Amino acid sequence: MKNTLNLLSSIMKSVFVKKPGGAEELYIGSANIPTIKSSEVIIKVMSSGVNRMDIMQRQGRYPVPPDASEILGVECSGLVEESLSEKFSKGDKVMALVSGGAYSQYVASPDAYCMKIPENLTFEQAAGIPEVWITAYQLLHLIAEIREGDNILIHAAASGVGCAAIQLAKLSKANHIIATSRNFEKLEYCKTLGATTTITCDNENKFASKVNEITQGKYYK
Repeated sequence: MKNTLNLLSSIMKSVFVKKPGGAEELYIGSANIPTIKSSEVIIKVMSSGVNRMDIMQRQGRYPVPPDASEILGVECSGLVEESLSEKFSKGDKVMALVSGGAYSQYVASPDAYCMKIPENLTFEQAAGIPEVWITAYQLLHLIAEIREGDNILIHAAASGVGCAAIQLAKLSKANHIIATSRNFEKLEYCKTLGATTTITCDNENKFASKVNEITQGKYYK
């Protein structure tokens, strides 16, 4: 393993957590630029996604998996700074799913978890795809195999994955796109994304009876 970056310093800026808590516990500190091995790249981070797991990790409620970076952030976009991969070259615009460390100036990633950014996407847009949009796409198209005219129920619909799922369901021409949340204002936002029905709920029976009503008893019997 080696750091091949042609930089005057091997130090980068990263976001750290002082102690478990709110956003006020975040601070910018210094860390070593990551090392890479065969089939990996170092990405100069231009934008990072913010996910629920990042918030939970900041709060001390999400233990870092073994060998994962303790620096927050699992998805990002940027430019390949150095490459030990046959798939990517220095300067390539990529988005990546990483095992932590995206809240930094540089992050290392296996090339298998990197994708080139389409020309019509900005770095900010691309940073939300690897974790959020691909998760929603897999759930709808690879697992649920959604088809035109289907009904879909999305819990925690104002979450990142939920918002992506609403839009993907709309593109798939779903019939009823039912969004649930405990927060009325969040559900109003879900409507702007394509949710056809919203349910403010705090228990299973409330949303189940409403879904039964909407779908004429086809679900939650």
